This record gives sequence, structure tokens and C-alpha cells, in this order.
Amino acid sequence: MLGLRQQNLLVASLGFVEQACFMTANCLLQGEGVRRLPLPAMMGLIPARPGLFVFLAHVYHRSDLPSPYSPCLACIGQASWWVVMRAAASFTRLAAAIVMVGLLAACASPLNFGGTRESARAWSEARGFRQSILHSGAFELTAFLRRPAPLAGGVVKETDDAVLTVYIEGDGAAWSSPYHPPRDPTPRRPLALALAAIDPSPAVAYLGRPCQYLDAAALARCSAEYWVDKRFDPDVIDAYDLAISELKKRFSARALRLVGYSGGGNIAAILAMRRADVRSLIALASPLSLDAWIQRQGLTSLPGALDPVRQAGRLQAASYWVGGRDDIVPPSVVQPFAEQKGGTMHVVKGYDHECCWIDDWLIILKESP
Repeated sequence: MLGLRQQNLLVASLGFVEQACFMTANCLLQGEGVRRLPLPAMMGLIPARPGLFVFLAHVYHRSDLPSPYSPCLACIGQASWWVVMRAAASFTRLAAAIVMVGLLAACASPLNFGGTRESARAWSEARGFRQSILHSGAFELTAFLRRPAPLAGGVVKETDDAVLTVYIEGDGAAWSSPYHPPRDPTPRRPLALALAAIDPSPAVAYLGRPCQYLDAAALARCSAEYWVDKRFDPDVIDAYDLAISELKKRFSARALRLVGYSGGGNIAAILAMRRADVRSLIALASPLSLDAWIQRQGLTSLPGALDPVRQAGRLQAASYWVGGRDDIVPPSVVQPFAEQKGGTMHVVKGYDHECCWIDDWLIILKESP
């Protein structure tokens, strides 16, 4: 039996954990991601309290949080009782450790950037990319480019197959409600850019979507229709076709690998069926059967949008990755496209629309054509 003092310490400790978990979840719901730290790294941070880090290692991504208190349920539900007892026995160290874990988790996320062109540029330049603005059709598309490292004398060695990998971003900033689109579509969590930075390919390009990463003056000139009703209209697809041709020329590439996240995967899929120089396609959490997705979500129809599943052509070297817990783009929306257009659909258990593609991206690249 626990004495009164030990019981009070235990209650206080759990209350402190609950408060910290609430703060973490609140941070997540505001768009600041928490990434799971490798357990060995956490165990080495405070050798005196390894059990405490086991206790706190179960704070997962936002996608795993059905309510702000769920991290606590995950922590307590998956931690052994002796860990709770050890945490309660040293309340002062517990408080300090919780603060440290929260700071480390927030800093560890590769998605803690975005929201503006400046922040995305600074983040990408630190990873070897350079910003470029492409004027394609009626749009000003922001691109981040990573070229092969030059040899002595400034000569750039071509890769064996001279393939350029192009990442296309998702639809951008979240809507506050089904009827209230964002004022600025620039993504606060540019997942496609983070994936491009992980890609070990020597030649990598990233393309934002129309009206993303613009300053106030340019954004005022960009119609909101292009991140609401016209995001998949023919003029948008044509603009990306031109932009990718320009990038291919700049990189002296002979072939392309297209990677699209969410709505960016729709653009990539249409271009892959349209162009003869696309060697392979990876679509990640993409509503490739667009009309079926609109009906499932109960959204207003997009009259001018091109539905990938209704376009001419078939794909052989294509893979479509979807999370088994993705409520935004469930597997049922992707499967008709795979059946009619070819390629392979992969359903990853435990993943949703954002979690946890970054963690296993290198594995996904190896398993994709």
C-alpha cells in the first residue's frame, strides 16, 4: 500500500503529465508537429531516469490524437506501473524532464517550418536547395531545386540515367471549416518539401501549388478560386506541364520521376499519363478518383476539375500509398484508379493523411518503382 505522501506525489505527477500532454496536443492541433524521437536517443538524454522516457515516448503525431488528452491515454495505457511509480518518486526531476521532452519533441519535427516563402526558403537552403520562381501559364510557381554537387572545375557530373525527381505539394493550408477556405494557401506543414529533402536522389525539384508562397501583393493578384474550386482545372495542369518541361531542361534530364502528395498526386498522375518521359509515379495520400472523393466527403462539386481516373492512358511503373487510418483520402478512393489505370496500391496500417510518411520515406522510395 502507498502512504499518503506517496499517493499525493503520484497524483501530482500524473496531473503534471496530463497538463504537459494537453499542452503538447494543443500545440499539435495548431499545426506544430511532434515527431517520435528514437527511443535509444531519448534513453541517453537522462541516464538517471530511463524509465521516464519510456513513459513519455508514446506521445505520437497529431493524427493519433482524437482529443487533446489522448497523449496521456497513450502514455498511461502503454507504460508499465513501475514507470509511473518511479516518476512519482522524483517529482522535481519529473517536471524538468517533461519540459525537456516537450521542447525536444517540438524541435525534432522536420515539419516545424513553412507558412511563408521566407521560412520555407531558409529551411530548404539549409538542406542544399535553392529557390526559383517559375512563371508558367498564368501562375507564379515557387520551386526549390537541388542539383548534383559539382566536381572540380565546376563541372556537374550527370547521373547514370539523368532522372529528375519532381515533388508536387498538397493543397496547402487547412480549411477552418468546410465553408471557410484559408486566406493564404501556403502550407504551414509542407510535407512534400520535407519528403524531397529526405530523397537521396542527386537531382530533386519541388513545386508548390498555385498561389502558395506568395507575398501579400502577389497573393492579392492570385484568385482564391485556384486553391478552392479550380485547383485541378486544365489551365493548372497545363501550367505544371510547362513548369516540369522547364525544370527538365534546366537539369538536362532525360526522364522524370513524379511524386505528388495529396492533391499534388492528382496533378502528377495526370501528367504521368500525358507525358512520355515520365519513368515512374508515386502518389501519396492522393484522391485519384476525384469525383468519388468529393461525394464521399460531401463536398461541392468541382465542375472544371480533371478527374485522374477519367483521363486517357494507363500507368505501369506507378505506386499509390495510402494510410489505413486516412479519413481524408481513404483506400476506397484510391483503389478504383489503381484497378483502371494500373500500378500498385499500398495501404499502410496505422498511417493517416500526414502520419507517419516522413519516418519511413526512404523505405517507401525503395519499394516504389
